[in-house]
Amino acid sequence: MRIAKFLSACGVASRRKAEELIRQGRISVNGSVISDLGRQVAADDAVMVDGQLVTEPNTTITLAHNKPLEVLVTSSDDRGRRTVYDLLPEKLKRHASRLRYAGRLDFLSTGLLVLTTDGELVNKLVHPRHHIAKTYEISTNMFLSQGQLEALRQGVDLEDGRTLPCEVRDLGHRKSEGHRYEIVLREGRNRQIRRMVEAVGARVARLHRVSMGGLSLRDLSLARGEFRVLDDNQVAALFKESEFDP
Repeated sequence: MRIAKFLSACGVASRRKAEELIRQGRISVNGSVISDLGRQVAADDAVMVDGQLVTEPNTTITLAHNKPLEVLVTSSDDRGRRTVYDLLPEKLKRHASRLRYAGRLDFLSTGLLVLTTDGELVNKLVHPRHHIAKTYEISTNMFLSQGQLEALRQGVDLEDGRTLPCEVRDLGHRKSEGHRYEIVLREGRNRQIRRMVEAVGARVARLHRVSMGGLSLRDLSLARGEFRVLDDNQVAALFKESEFDP
């Protein structure tokens, strides 16, 4: 979107007045004063007028984040621990108050997290009826027998009900990580994988989400702690395989 149109859409000024503000050197993008009236701006650009950040209320933006260890998926914490919102780059902070996370990862879990201003997308990703596939790589404190793996695949009884069938694949042992497994869930209860593994007599030592729907960290080449603004094709990939009959 051209900068003058963007400023007009945000209610800063008419397009003609916005162009005058640019000529006066009062507009900056990502920290640099601009003079080009044809400058294009994207959803993740930080636009300022006289040093004040401009927000666009009607912008829909969806982010992928590779969540690090010991970061909370919440807007604030009364104990002062870091949250994913604290990690947002400066140019994305203007969207913070409207961004909602689509499914949590707990404090000690890592991997793919989606944040969006689109309430319909959040519902699509988290509502149980849609059964969006979420793939995790875990390490356990012990080798899981075929009986334990089959129990996980068939569903186990938890205090909030029996889990849906899921896919479980043995990834082998790695000295630095221990016994590794891939689990694909199509539901999203609180701490579900940890509780499922405990139900078969083991414990999760490491949990990393690698994909949601058709969107994966590998395809995004997303480094730990990094955010990425998703394009329309990537958002569409989140809905892949959403029709599932358990």
